[in-house]
Amino acid sequence: MIEKALLDSGWQKGYPSHNDRAGGGAVGRAVAGRGPGGVNRFAAGPPALVRLDDTGRVERAGDLAAALSTVARQAVELLGGPQAVRIKECGAGTCTRRYVDTSRAGARRWCDMQECGNRAKAAKFRARHRAKAAGFRARHRAR
Repeated sequence: MIEKALLDSGWQKGYPSHNDRAGGGAVGRAVAGRGPGGVNRFAAGPPALVRLDDTGRVERAGDLAAALSTVARQAVELLGGPQAVRIKECGAGTCTRRYVDTSRAGARRWCDMQECGNRAKAAKFRARHRAKAAGFRARHRAR
């Protein structure tokens, strides 16, 4: 529901979409050059109310505008903070996700090792073994 409201509002105009893979640069740099007006408008609204319930769990309350404001404030903190340089696009050719690379060396290539990383490594393994098998067949045919 929040996602639909964000899309309907046009907040993403001027910002890179999740499908925009051209350039391959960090999202923070791309957003910085296009203007933060939309996200700032949402962040300016009153955020969702947060409190602890009797069991010590976090409880949030508010309408859609409050939810959008909370998400927008977090986006402002991320895109304008020190982590912005660590925002990367997944290295899998078919994936459109972006993630914050929290690895020590900042060398992570995939959004998720279980999904995208595993697919990429398995494809590389299969290609390597196909090449070995083709070379083996070619050597034995030549005899």
